Amino acid sequence: MNPNWQHSAVAVRRVHLFFSVLVLVTMVRQFFLGNFEGILMCLLTLGLFAVPTLIRRHTQIDLPILLEVLVLLFIFAAEILGEIHNFYGTFPYWDVMLHVINGFLAAAIGLSLVEILNQKDLFHSELSPLLLVLLAFTFSMTIGVLWEFF
Repeated sequence: MNPNWQHSAVAVRRVHLFFSVLVLVTMVRQFFLGNFEGILMCLLTLGLFAVPTLIRRHTQIDLPILLEVLVLLFIFAAEILGEIHNFYGTFPYWDVMLHVINGFLAAAIGLSLVEILNQKDLFHSELSPLLLVLLAFTFSMTIGVLWEFF
């Protein structure tokens, strides 16, 4: 195992812990404000934070470190800053910014999944660059639609 990878994994755990503590502080604040919808949003956020760890544990798939940090940052920006702290109402282009980031992030996840699955002997296939771009685009659009349903 590469020592740099271990160092990066520790950094991801620290980022995860940092965002989790911020969410817990926000949840306590929401409790004292009597905002029970905000408490549920914080619990949902903590659940979403656990998804990369669950993927890693149950599938033995290691997500790229930067991608995992960006996913955590996006979830925090959308749920805690956007919804609870009303960044959607305070900053006129907050929603547009998150949609753009979500598009690129979903495309990166789609491409990463193809790369991760190609490393496994069972799923290995050679895809043309045009097909990879089409896959990234359709994956990104699907995630965007699911996000809007949410």
